[in-house]
Amino acid sequence: MLRELPEDGLWVHVRAPAKLNLFLGVRGTRPDGYHE
Repeated sequence: MLRELPEDGLWVHVRAPAKLNLFLGVRGTRPDGYHE
């Protein structure tokens, strides 16, 4: 995973976790134990 561009960093810290949380949200579970 490249981290040379600021946009890339934003994708890593915002986009990726958002998609991961959405995926886990469908399953009703998250690594941090938070439930909406």
